[in-house]
Amino acid sequence: GAAAIGIFLNTGTLTGNISNSSTGSIVASNATGRAVVMQGGTITGDIVNSGVMTGGANGIHQFGGLIAGELQNNSTGVISATDAGKAVFVAAGTIAGGIDNEGQILANVGASTAIHLDSTGTIAGGINNTGTISATGALGQGIVLSNLAVFTGGIQNTGTAAFIQAGDTAIFIDMDTFVGDITNSGTIDSNAADAILIAAATAFTGNIANSGRIEAS
Repeated sequence: GAAAIGIFLNTGTLTGNISNSSTGSIVASNATGRAVVMQGGTITGDIVNSGVMTGGANGIHQFGGLIAGELQNNSTGVISATDAGKAVFVAAGTIAGGIDNEGQILANVGASTAIHLDSTGTIAGGINNTGTISATGALGQGIVLSNLAVFTGGIQNTGTAAFIQAGDTAIFIDMDTFVGDITNSGTIDSNAADAILIAAATAFTGNIANSGRIEAS
């Protein structure tokens, strides 16, 4: 059937936040379902999740517009794709404040991806994780940056409880210019491929700094 969507922002300006409390759930459970979709317009604040945002295809899908703040997944929050999808998929548009995950971002079925930034998508504030980012399917990938001109802000996996895991590549970078550091004091783990793969980067400006565990098995 047609794709089910929990919240759909197409045009205009939402002055404030989209906030899902710890008791809240936004669910679009069919195979092509998406919990939150942003096609255009502006959110002047943040998308904040402390509950459940689940879609068969995507928990959050942005393919246009501006989120002036950040995507914040708090410690009780779960953002997930329950079929072979992408839990957080930014195909176009901008998240000015980056992605901050303290909870769980999950895409654990088949060739799924937990966080995928693609094409003309922009995350200006980087990706910061103190929780779990997981894609444990046989071809699953944790964080993918692909077909981008520039990515700024780096990737930080911080604290002993911070975990980025994947059935395939945990962090995959295939783009032109990466500005920022990749830092790890937690665990970055690939079950069957590379933990961190920089396939293409015309310019990588920053450091890879590890004080935790990076494992490929």
